Parts: sequence; C-alpha cells; structure tokens
Amino acid sequence: MKITPVKALTDNYIWMIQHGNHAVCVDPSEPSPVLEFLVRNRLMLAQTWVTHPHPDHEGGAAALWRGYMESPVYGESDIEAATHTVTAGTQFTFGDGQVTVWATPGHTDRHTSYLLETSDGIHVFCGDTLFFRRLRTRVYRHNRTALRQLPTLQPPA
Repeated sequence: MKITPVKALTDNYIWMIQHGNHAVCVDPSEPSPVLEFLVRNRLMLAQTWVTHPHPDHEGGAAALWRGYMESPVYGESDIEAATHTVTAGTQFTFGDGQVTVWATPGHTDRHTSYLLETSDGIHVFCGDTLFFRRLRTRVYRHNRTALRQLPTLQPPA
C-alpha cells in the first residue's frame, strides 16, 4: 500500500492510495491530476472516496466516474456523483484493507472520514476535518466537535 498526495487546484491535495496496479482517489477536486497520476504510474482507478460536498473535494468525481464507470464513487447522499451512498459505520474493502466510514461533522454538518485498516497499518482520510500545510482563520463550530471526537473513534475490531 502506498499513499501519495497529489497537488490540485491552487492549495488542495488529492490523496491517491495504491495497492498493486489499482488505486483509490480521495477527494478529487479536479480530474486532470488524478488521470495524470494514473497514467504515470500505470494504475487503474478502483474507487473514489468523497468526504464532503464542496467543489474542492468532489469537483472531479463525476468526470472520473464517467471515465471509469466500473469504479464506484463512495460518499454521503449529498455527494452528487456518489454511486455508493455511505453513512457512519458503512464498511467496504480495497486491496487487502477494510474501510470504515466515520461521521466527522465539522467543516460541514455531514462530513465523513474514511478509516483504512491494512497490513501496513491504519490510515484516516479526513478531508477538511484537519487542514494540511495551511492555516484557516475561519473556525467552524462543528470542527471543534469533530476534532474532539477523533481520539474516541474506535477502529474496527
């Protein structure tokens, strides 16, 4: 399992998770960086995970789905491109890993995070629950709630 941040837009990252010759795309703000990454690494898109319905996280999901129609798009019911609706506790697999969906309201009321448990360890993809390499001056009321609950969330048994 290899996890790579891919720069997108002016200040975003799309997370790519590789297992063998397959990949998951997390929060595709735009399709081009994802497609370039897939071609450069000779990978097939297996799944797309969307944490919340903002263009800088779901903006490229529909275009990716059109290009890879057998590749499911996971997201809450408010994710327009979702082909597989998830809620807290939803579980599915990728590669040798088990994915569990967590409700992490914060940046949005229905924000979700994806916990991936593999033989390599546990990885959490939390969208805008945390901001990577930048500081936001606007603090969302629900972000405090989400951050407080992260340490209490339990990985699958």
